[in-house]
Amino acid sequence: MSGVGRMQGAKRSYDASALPDDVWASFQALRDRQSAYLSPFFDPDFARLIADVRHDVHVLISEDNDGLHAFWPIHIAAGKWGRPIGGPFSDRNGPVVRAGKQINLTEILETNELCGFSTAGLIVNNQVLLPMIAKENAYMTNLKSGWEDFSAKQVDLYPKFFKKFNRLNRKLHKEHTDIIFTFDDRSPEAYKRLIEIKEEQFANTNLHNVLSPKWVRGMLDGLKSGQCPQIKPALSTLYVDGQLAAAEFNLRSGPLLHGWLVGFDMAFGKYSPGLILTHEIIRHMQANDLSRYDAGTGSAHYKKYFSNELEAIGNGVVESGYTNLSPINMLRAVWKQMEAAAPASMSEQLLKIRRRSRQIVSAETDLNAQIMGFAQAAFPALSRSDK
Repeated sequence: MSGVGRMQGAKRSYDASALPDDVWASFQALRDRQSAYLSPFFDPDFARLIADVRHDVHVLISEDNDGLHAFWPIHIAAGKWGRPIGGPFSDRNGPVVRAGKQINLTEILETNELCGFSTAGLIVNNQVLLPMIAKENAYMTNLKSGWEDFSAKQVDLYPKFFKKFNRLNRKLHKEHTDIIFTFDDRSPEAYKRLIEIKEEQFANTNLHNVLSPKWVRGMLDGLKSGQCPQIKPALSTLYVDGQLAAAEFNLRSGPLLHGWLVGFDMAFGKYSPGLILTHEIIRHMQANDLSRYDAGTGSAHYKKYFSNELEAIGNGVVESGYTNLSPINMLRAVWKQMEAAAPASMSEQLLKIRRRSRQIVSAETDLNAQIMGFAQAAFPALSRSDK
């Protein structure tokens, strides 16, 4: 590979900005040949977009005599710690591996002198040897048999839920006259209002506002402007009497629609507008040349009703044998010792703070912003007192 050099079975880390176009093209060809990597987050152009707006993007590359066999874009943070490309917005992540090959995740981290990798969405397949890591299910919708068949089977499985769902839908239409669903809403006002709703949600729940970093807006603007040709954003909206009741900013990749940024106006909460919107999105997928919907993990109390498949993904921390005695790693080790030694209630709170801090440091590239976010996570009562 020009500009990189051949690495016989070796694994090497490169700054993403140093990789020539032909290497990215090899990555694209590797990914395009395998449906397992259909998620938009495995698209090389997504990694290149993130590299344009952040400066901590590296690529772990592995080759053999037959050429490239593994390609893994990754953020490398202080303490030689890896995180998924796209930070907290990456619902699917991990290496793209050539068919018929297998890599050891712990080994590739150690060889590249990385202490570990924090993830929520690690790909699980027989091409990646995983250490002991927790797994959870992502909720998938497959319309291979068509909408009518899918809908009928879901109603048979969950009659009580759909009875309630239909009642809420009728109630919405009875009490409001102007109800408009749009699968691909190009209105700037709708997008702006969704961002406002999400930021209001973060503030009301005291969660870290992952939309606030400058790079995040650059990522979203790049996706909207077509910087990733094989990833098509689709903003689906539900308007009620001229107000945005619910919206989803989703990503299209081939026949797959990935559910991504979701929000609804609490003023319409009694109608469950988010559920109505999801139902309409799935109902209109085939008309928009889509056959699969990825709703991600969590929120089983509503996602399972619109899903007919489950896909396992890894969630947690992968540690390697490499040691780096940086202050951040020493703090991480001391914190885990405190969790183990503290009484159960305190240990649970310390664990919760540590998990929230992962999201903060994956979103914030500025140290001061990380410190402020961590303080907010550690002392939520104080952060709410001035509101």
